[in-house]
Amino acid sequence: MNVAPAVARFVTQSRLEGIAEPVGDEAVRALVDWLGCCLGGCLQPGVDAIGATRDDAPDGGEATLPGRGDRGGLGLTAMRSAVASDALDYAAIHAPSGAAVSVPIVAALLPLAQARAAAGADVIHAFVLGAELTCRLAQALSDAGRFDDRRAYAACGRIGAVVACGKLLGLDAARLEHAITVTASADTATGQAEGGDRDELACSARRALTVALHAERAPIHCFESPAGEPCLSERLEEPQHAAALLQGLGEEWHLARIAYKPYPCDNALHAVIEAGLRVRALHRPLARHVAQIELHVHPSVLVCAYTQIPSTAAQARRSLEHALAVALLDGTAGIEQFTDRRVASTRVAQLRLRIELRADERLPAAGAHVLLRTLDGRVLEHGVRCARGNPSRPLSDSELSDKFRELAAEVIATDQAERLLALTWNVRSLADIGALVRASVPDEAPDPAELPGSPLLAR
Repeated sequence: MNVAPAVARFVTQSRLEGIAEPVGDEAVRALVDWLGCCLGGCLQPGVDAIGATRDDAPDGGEATLPGRGDRGGLGLTAMRSAVASDALDYAAIHAPSGAAVSVPIVAALLPLAQARAAAGADVIHAFVLGAELTCRLAQALSDAGRFDDRRAYAACGRIGAVVACGKLLGLDAARLEHAITVTASADTATGQAEGGDRDELACSARRALTVALHAERAPIHCFESPAGEPCLSERLEEPQHAAALLQGLGEEWHLARIAYKPYPCDNALHAVIEAGLRVRALHRPLARHVAQIELHVHPSVLVCAYTQIPSTAAQARRSLEHALAVALLDGTAGIEQFTDRRVASTRVAQLRLRIELRADERLPAAGAHVLLRTLDGRVLEHGVRCARGNPSRPLSDSELSDKFRELAAEVIATDQAERLLALTWNVRSLADIGALVRASVPDEAPDPAELPGSPLLAR
């Protein structure tokens, strides 16, 4: 079964009025979440490190990095936006697989939309299609048991991003098909970025944008797949993957399976944090009174080899022991709990070493159970089957707004953050998406109420 032509036809034939309102609402939620994450991470050192990267995207103009105001080529801005929005490991993912959804797609789509002065509704439409394909691809891999194939999941986001950019550019079915095929065959060409998964997402965003722009301009006979392993492209043609990808396309929306993170760390740590927070809230145990700590998780979580003794904030965001330690000691798990300073804390380090991991097949993959044995013989425990933010326990619009405010606080003033938040919730009313980015720049943002096509409606 040849998947690329079917996907290309679906995307090119999709019309904005054919997207159900709840699906569009979910896309807006994803944009609110992504923009907050981008603001929260835009001052991280990794963003500036991208400044020396060659921008190999075709000359499509310049775009602005949200929260910073720095202008650069589209490919460079896509990479920096991806690094910023993923710096705190706080952005939305596909819940069943853990694949990144919003980071590669919005990071590629937003600079292009700025350069083309695209309407907010068209950006949301393009995001819906790209995110839907990403979720379906990741679901197919997840169903095949490829939970540890992080490069393949990154490729899912890259293909979703090229679909979104292709839709915004108005590519016809033939050009979009070629763009999808080229992107799906690029696993090795873009999957060797130094710096691991985060740089790979940045390269994916730039690669998707570059391929889409080439597809718009180059003669169709000039398309060639880059040298490398045709890893994902071969899998797409396997009957079981093709069927999973195409079944119900346009009718059943996998976009509803996006998870929004309430904690700035790997999704596998969220149930651990909630179980630890609950034990603390119920029993208020003192660390010096605890004789033993057991953390029970599904075996698949342990297979992922999450860091046991972190030395950096990035490692702490993938450490089961650190997540539980800060939850028990601090009673919270926000940005401060995953900083280098907190990782180096003697109290946190000592408690991490006292945590023993246990594989428990009775728990779901998204669950965790914490058990504390005290010196006086008491047993304090609590289990979580599924953490908040998962589609079965979704964050509300109000909770997403609070997350946005927390992340924006270090970059822009409170009143500007409120105006930007209102503008983002009403992005579909924008005549030019550039107004949204301009409103994110500190001290230079125009009043959104004065921008054409951007009414501040109550949410």
